[in-house]
Amino acid sequence: MTYSYLTIDELVMIEAYYHPHISVTIISNYLKQSGIPINNIANFLNDGHSALGYYTRYKKNKQRYGRN
Repeated sequence: MTYSYLTIDELVMIEAYYHPHISVTIISNYLKQSGIPINNIANFLNDGHSALGYYTRYKKNKQRYGRN
């Protein structure tokens, strides 16, 4: 099974659903994604960050992927 990365739209939806304290399992069922990445994003949001901050961190870290 291949890993599907979350888009910026899905990140914003997770942030919008998470602030009213909807559980991670309900959000993962709604988006049809695994609960682990959504839980990682929820922990990132609990630290006071935003979905845009998560996306920019992801893009910065993605530059290190692949063969050197």
